[in-house]
Parts: sequence; structure tokens; C-alpha cells
Amino acid sequence: MIVKCKEIYNEFTNEYLPFDINGCRIKNYHYNVLEIKFIRKDVYYRVISDDSGMSDCSIIVRASDFEIIVNTIPDNWILNTQFSSLTPEKWINKSFWDSSFWEDYNEDKPEALKCYREEVKTIISADKEYIQTIIDERSKDDAFKTWRESMIPLLNEITTEN
Repeated sequence: MIVKCKEIYNEFTNEYLPFDINGCRIKNYHYNVLEIKFIRKDVYYRVISDDSGMSDCSIIVRASDFEIIVNTIPDNWILNTQFSSLTPEKWINKSFWDSSFWEDYNEDKPEALKCYREEVKTIISADKEYIQTIIDERSKDDAFKTWRESMIPLLNEITTEN
């Protein structure tokens, strides 16, 4: 699933911003949606942050700030009724994790980091045709150096596989 950032809303100050002061997302840039969460009456997307790519945790953003460009549902997503989300099954299967996937991931446990990478790869593979667009948007600015270093190898793997 590919979305394009149209607005940047700060939920703490209740105002629209011209840019994300943390550098996590940029207006008019495309993003792969890793997960969809339904919280209260709102919908949120989990996307890979522009400031860190795969080297740090993804971020949760308001879906209403984005336009859906491609609505492909990745093969690894399931409907999780317990936590109201569309998410990779391995991320919610507690039999794989010591605590939970996100706790293990945030504690840098190797199995969780490996699973995150594999599931992200499956998600991005569903929309292969947008890989070059996403790379091109982030190729000109040094602010994306960490993103490029962590994402380009993964994106290259996807484009060279069958």
C-alpha cells in the first residue's frame, strides 16, 4: 500500500505544519504503509521514518494526512481484531516473542529485528513499481543519508528478486 503525504498535523499543538520538524515525513513524498491501526475514531498508518529508514523504529501517522496512491493489501497482513489493525501476522503472534514483537524489537533482539526486516520486505514487494519513486524523492538531500544507507540495500534486494 502506497500513500502520499498531503498534510503534516501536529496533534499536540492542534495545528498544521509546513514541514515535520523532526524530519520524519515530507509533504508530497510517497510511503509504504507497514500497518494500519484503528484507534478510537481515527485511522493511523505505520510508515518508515524519513530521518532514519530501517535503522530505527517506524512511526505512526494520521491516515487523514495522506492520500492513498495504491491500495494493494500485502500478503502478510491479517485483520487483528484484538488490537484493531491490519498488520503482519508475525508481529502479533505472541508465540514468537518473549514479550511482544514491538517490545522485543525495541530491545534490539535479533529475531525481532530479522522479522521486522523480512516483513517490511514483503510489504514493499507488494508495490515494487514505486521503489524507484521512493528512492528518487530521497536521493538529492543529505538529510536522507541514514535512510539511504539502511533502505537502499533492502530495496535493491527486492528489485533483483523474481
